Amino acid sequence: LFNDLVPIARMSMHSVVVLVPENSPFKSVKEIVDWAKKENKPVTAAVSTTAGAVDIVMRGIGKSTGITVTPIPHAGGSQAITTLMGGQTMMGGGHPAEIIPQLKANRVRPIGIATPERDPALPNVPTLKEQGINFYTWGSVKGMAAPKGTPPEIIAYYSELFKKISEDPDFKKIMADLVQPIQYQNATEYAAFMKQAYGDYGKLVKDLGLEKK
Repeated sequence: LFNDLVPIARMSMHSVVVLVPENSPFKSVKEIVDWAKKENKPVTAAVSTTAGAVDIVMRGIGKSTGITVTPIPHAGGSQAITTLMGGQTMMGGGHPAEIIPQLKANRVRPIGIATPERDPALPNVPTLKEQGINFYTWGSVKGMAAPKGTPPEIIAYYSELFKKISEDPDFKKIMADLVQPIQYQNATEYAAFMKQAYGDYGKLVKDLGLEKK
């Protein structure tokens, strides 16, 4: 990644939203954690794939709180959400754009955001850290990069160009309709962010035992 590409601009990030079925008695991730500790029972979680973004969040919640979370992997996000809506697991998750139809139809309830800050797409949903859970991830990052060796002036030109695009009213409307928050960073900021996120995810994968054997 860092040897072959030069960051140009970050445009957006998708958080992972922790969900429960709409008829669940739990209104927060903290309530689930408290229940699991009191009852000394495992918590089942529908996840899209093993070692995917949602799986990492569910395992991270378990490890950071000391409860047992059992991820149930699926062939994709839609299957995992279907399992969750059917009440076959206690919780699940997804990116806002993936689950907004189910939210609007009142089939699932959002109870936590796994990024360090609240997601602009779901501003009323508290982060895990706000609920006393010392865990976060960076979700899914959307950005632009160029091949290594691209002249600095070209990087600077496109970095500024994507900044203008991020501020364009029509682009803002399209992104809002897609439930995709705009979180622009220029080339220097994006490079620093990528190094931080790469290090954070590397530590997470190791801590959660998800390294390839």
